[in-house]
Amino acid sequence: MKNPIFTPFLILLAILLLLSGCGVQNEPSALSSGDSGQLSATNTPEPSTPASGPGSIIIRVETMPADMAAPFTFSGQPRGSLSGEETLVLSNLDAGSYSSSQADPGPDFIVTAVSCDDGESATPSQGSAASRTAVFNLDPGEIVTCTFINSRPATAELAIETDPAADDITFTFRGDPDGSASSSSALTADTLPPGSYTAELEANPDYELTAVTCDDQESSAPSSGDPATGIISFELEPDETTRCLLTLERINVETAMDVENVTTTEETGRDASSSDADTSSNPDSDSASDNSGSGGGSGINPFTSDSIDFENFPLPAELPADAGNYDVPVPGTWSTITLAGVMNCGITALDLPATPAEPALLEFLDDGATILVTGLSAETGEAITMRADPAIRGRYTGEYDATMEGVAVTFDYVWQLITDEYIVGYFDTTLSSDGVTCTMIRPFELTLQSE
Repeated sequence: MKNPIFTPFLILLAILLLLSGCGVQNEPSALSSGDSGQLSATNTPEPSTPASGPGSIIIRVETMPADMAAPFTFSGQPRGSLSGEETLVLSNLDAGSYSSSQADPGPDFIVTAVSCDDGESATPSQGSAASRTAVFNLDPGEIVTCTFINSRPATAELAIETDPAADDITFTFRGDPDGSASSSSALTADTLPPGSYTAELEANPDYELTAVTCDDQESSAPSSGDPATGIISFELEPDETTRCLLTLERINVETAMDVENVTTTEETGRDASSSDADTSSNPDSDSASDNSGSGGGSGINPFTSDSIDFENFPLPAELPADAGNYDVPVPGTWSTITLAGVMNCGITALDLPATPAEPALLEFLDDGATILVTGLSAETGEAITMRADPAIRGRYTGEYDATMEGVAVTFDYVWQLITDEYIVGYFDTTLSSDGVTCTMIRPFELTLQSE
């Protein structure tokens, strides 16, 4: 006979045993996308934190700039690959220590930070950007998330400009970037983690740093440079390229190019164009008597034409009435005065004083179409050949080659007859030495000496 009380009791006991999970062993469970114990899914909800029992560890990736997709691969616990806002989750874990490392994402990315969110735990988890590793110290029932920041690398560039321009001068930097740069070759450091960097320009005795300009001035943290110290401070953001341009001006120009030697060479050219002439050996020449040589006689009168440039000529305040009506000068004894001029070397302009009157010898060829100008002193005995310009009446041009400080230079001469007894003109040249380029212009006057 069945006991009506015992039977319901047995049924109730069976139900309680089923509900309590009696005899069932808990195992770490994992949600997976093809790899046991792993989950790789976009916007996967994170498990809630139970009061006790098994826990979970989560890996999250953030990119700088944000929302840049790329495969980010992890090994350890958890392991797998992420892209964008996905997470790796490993659940139903006993308390203990677990670790996971990210594979090198270079050259497209650099791991710049690894942080975990259980800082208030007695055994907080830790992350290292250098080793690209997160160590999870999991407490009972805890959920720990470690975030890996993957940043696009930045680039710092140092560029040089010199005044005067000189492509062959190099300047050395120490720091980041580290190395040498010139006007024709910038110094670049790329694949840098975003952050602050400094580079210091080593002193160059021939140049002074006068300005530093960086091209990221619209940034919230712009880069800058101090000309007084030569220190350039880069503030690099993810995926940023910052270029800082350094302007250096040449100093000690007088040392690099001996002005006294320049003057001596000028005298060579000047004497050649205006040395004391003794034309007594040809006193009866037709040119001396009537100035009937051809010279540049077929050209226009330069003083009646608006198209002729007299910028560098030392013209008198008032021109004589017959100015421009002469083809060739009168042979005879002439004297020349080289007037004050200037040597412009970019950052420095050197005033060149006038010189006393000196004699000159003018020898006529081709009926005055060609004039040989020879200085009489021993050190300035070379001749300059001046040739008539057929387009402009009374205009002659010539050149003189010389060597200054071991550098070959050419002086270009231009004459203009105002009358057959009065000539004005100038010579100019360009000199380059040790990265310095100078231009020089010197006006002069030639007058016929009276007997």
